[in-house]
Amino acid sequence: IKVHCMTSETAKKVKILVLGDSGVGKTSLVHLICSREALSNPAWTVGCSLEVKLHEYGTGSLTQPYFLEFWDVGGSPAHANGRQVFYHQANGMFFPYCNP
Repeated sequence: IKVHCMTSETAKKVKILVLGDSGVGKTSLVHLICSREALSNPAWTVGCSLEVKLHEYGTGSLTQPYFLEFWDVGGSPAHANGRQVFYHQANGMFFPYCNP
């Protein structure tokens, strides 16, 4: 039996920023992606919250492991001046929003 062990050392790191207004569900969405379960009572994010997920992408022998870092950046206007410290070396971002 051959066992393949995927670790953060063999996986490529991908830093993903999750940005948007306060209260739109960024924390709940990140938790759902990483844990495959809903977050029943999310707390307000002050500064930044980080969740990680090991993910394999590809098919057959072309599968590549990725270490996904989801940086959930708080959306409160009171903390707007300090957000840019989290943006360094980001590989991507997405912007959840609420359309009333």
